[in-house]
Amino acid sequence: MKKFLKVIGSLRITITVVLLIAGFSVYGTLIKQEEAMSAVYHSPQFIGLLILFGANLVACTMLRLRFRLTQTGFLATHLGVLVILAGGIAGFTGGESGGRNLAEGETASEFYARAQADPKEILEKLRVALEGTGGRIVEADQETATAEIPMKQFRAVMQALGESLVFERRGMEEDIITVDFILGIKIVEKPLPFTIRLDKFSVDYYTGDSHNYGSLVVADQEDRIIGSIPVERGRGGVVKGYAITVGEFLPNFVIDAGTRKARTRNRIPDNPAIRVSIVQGPGAKTAQEESFWVFANHHGVYEHMRRGREPLPFQLFFDSRERVKSYVSEVTILDKNGAEVRKASIKVNKPLTYRGYTIYQSSYDKEARRWTGLQVVTDPGLWVVYAGFALLLAGVAFIFYVKPYLRRRGKEPIGKSQ
Repeated sequence: MKKFLKVIGSLRITITVVLLIAGFSVYGTLIKQEEAMSAVYHSPQFIGLLILFGANLVACTMLRLRFRLTQTGFLATHLGVLVILAGGIAGFTGGESGGRNLAEGETASEFYARAQADPKEILEKLRVALEGTGGRIVEADQETATAEIPMKQFRAVMQALGESLVFERRGMEEDIITVDFILGIKIVEKPLPFTIRLDKFSVDYYTGDSHNYGSLVVADQEDRIIGSIPVERGRGGVVKGYAITVGEFLPNFVIDAGTRKARTRNRIPDNPAIRVSIVQGPGAKTAQEESFWVFANHHGVYEHMRRGREPLPFQLFFDSRERVKSYVSEVTILDKNGAEVRKASIKVNKPLTYRGYTIYQSSYDKEARRWTGLQVVTDPGLWVVYAGFALLLAGVAFIFYVKPYLRRRGKEPIGKSQ
């Protein structure tokens, strides 16, 4: 038995396993996250390495174990690492992660997660859906398939495929949409042990002048950028003899029907605009200041405002940046009978945890703001990992503080413990 433990607990195995785990981890950081979770961290090879590392640590502990009080720290640190490994393996094998979009008033008792799929089956399903549509598969390998689909047939093709495939639109040219399909992954439905209802979703934006909402870009007549000014009140610069100054920012520009003055409809940046002031420098025939609005969504409108004036020797663009302060989902948790159990506000970095599931605020509908995107995560090994870290910290504290104290009290001579 001792010979077997020496083989399993050898330093050579320790170094080899640690290097392999490090190599897998480095590879996992170089590929896409969804691929890394399935191809690396959830793979039998990676989990096998963790189990082998745990066995190596157990063997090493048993070989050095002496039943002395001063070895408590040594035992606690090794046991803590083993518990962390056990929690990690439990999370890899039993944990789930997915998402669900909800509109206000909508309820859900399930979420959608990614799962392994047979690439050949997915590829055949794609071929069948493209038949008779004029679409075709232009490239395919073991991981992805690229298809060109006529825009008029795109919806019909996607309906034929269902919602089980993972894809990404690459672009569109001459009414042909190019789509990349991931062959080894499919979307599956996972049940929740409760029902969640979205009561209200809201987005709050920064509106103060202390925040940068993008840049006022200055370009020449050939669209080459020659200058850029941050969109902050009072910021400016000189371009081709013209002093340019950024003024008021309106996130949703409208003209008041009564006063005929510009104002913002609300704080949602649906039609962002900035007032720009320009003064021509010395040597010009006139140094009169002129002011006009530059829009992010409507390039060139300012030129119509300047009718009758000498054309500017450059172009102005408002490169807008959406400054979201926070987005919040007000939700209610319902039991299987429909009774309200709990109300909560889900924010970024403030998730909701209920019955082993953690729900994060992850995305939202940026165009119409009609729905919120929630991420659902369950990890059965999370508290095991926390317990392992607690044991590890307790062991380290014992080694650095308690063990020296026991030695000073003469409980054990220096050099006797392992």
